[in-house]
Amino acid sequence: MNNILLVEDDEVDIMNFKLAFKQIKVTNPLFVAANQIELLAIRINRKNSVK
Repeated sequence: MNNILLVEDDEVDIMNFKLAFKQIKVTNPLFVAANQIELLAIRINRKNSVK
């Protein structure tokens, strides 16, 4: 199962995204980054944990 990475800083948009995924029964893990720095941190941590 593939992870989904959402880069969004608006809490309402994040809630709408999660609601839409729930309605269409998407069960993939969702990770949320508020900005590019958080995005890079998530990507680096994921890369390091795969080793």
